[in-house]
Amino acid sequence: MSDNRKRKKRGYGLGRIFPRGPYRILWIGYSPGRGQKERRESSGSTSWSVATKLLKRRQGEVAAGKVVVSPAKQEKYTVAEMLDFLLLTHQVNGHSKAVQWPVKHLRRYFGFDRAMAITDDRILLYVQARRKERASDGTIRLELAALSKAFNLAIGAKKLSADARPTFPKIVLDNARQGFITQPDFLALQRKLPHHLKDPVGFLYYSGWRVREMRKIQWKHLDPSGKSLRLPRELSKNKKGRLLPLTGELGAIIKRAKGRRRLDCPSIFHHNGKPIGSFRKAWKTACVAVGLGRFIKDDKGKKKYEGIIVHDLRRSCVRHLIQAGVGEKLAMELTGHKTRNVFDRYNIVSDADLQEASERHQTYLAKQKQEPTTVTPMSAGN
Repeated sequence: MSDNRKRKKRGYGLGRIFPRGPYRILWIGYSPGRGQKERRESSGSTSWSVATKLLKRRQGEVAAGKVVVSPAKQEKYTVAEMLDFLLLTHQVNGHSKAVQWPVKHLRRYFGFDRAMAITDDRILLYVQARRKERASDGTIRLELAALSKAFNLAIGAKKLSADARPTFPKIVLDNARQGFITQPDFLALQRKLPHHLKDPVGFLYYSGWRVREMRKIQWKHLDPSGKSLRLPRELSKNKKGRLLPLTGELGAIIKRAKGRRRLDCPSIFHHNGKPIGSFRKAWKTACVAVGLGRFIKDDKGKKKYEGIIVHDLRRSCVRHLIQAGVGEKLAMELTGHKTRNVFDRYNIVSDADLQEASERHQTYLAKQKQEPTTVTPMSAGN
């Protein structure tokens, strides 16, 4: 044995390499931090060059401040455990329960597979399998986002090392909805809704709030003066509270809600003392009645709704705010949009908007023709 190998075997320097077992498999030993117990890991080979490369990689990770997780610990960690940790984190932090649906599909496909077995090709095969099941790209994207977050949480909790995280494909979506409702169409739609839904839906249209926020707003959130509503951060999707001035129709809606207020129900909007629940059926029926939607049959012969959805009320509010001349920053504060790209997507431009802009442009040019010129011609000598 050479002097160099003897030095490695005896443990000189920051790490060491030594053989173990009857097959003389080479192991490495290194310290994950100052004063910490030596960590040992099999190189899986009898080659000194392979073991040396592994030792140098681990030493580099330690020097860079990366968390080096025990391989034995990583091998035992399953996808199921990782998804359980994701759900627990969402529950403790009060995040949306919507993550449960993507997790359901991830569990069904990966089962109790080891987290280390989720490689790049496994992710691509998952996408392929979900598309064969006719899942939309938007749904698949949400599922991959949930799995990606689960990996990040596991790495942060030192369950996995950073290099265990696979590469997730970027699925580009080109299905942003463009639905919005004009004022006359909305008034016609509102007349077709059940009586207990007229004001809640009107609140969504004039405030631009999310349905979840409308359902959970309570009388304690109303200003004593009755002139504004303050949405607390825990009820907001982006965890940022905001103030809504109650003017015009919004003020009238809250005034009517006061007349229906019940002491046994803290919610501003309710039906017989119970908070407003799902009203998709009533919404679709009303939309079809006024020509804002229709029922069609899909490939399997099942009846499917196609048309304006409740979330289009939020888009409509954004559009109306901009058309009314409200600055973008103030409009984003009123509706609770955190990122500009989402706000821009909601600020929908219709054919009528483009037509009006073109007419205003031509009117401006025609007016310029009629005004006398103020340009002084330059003399030949200049």
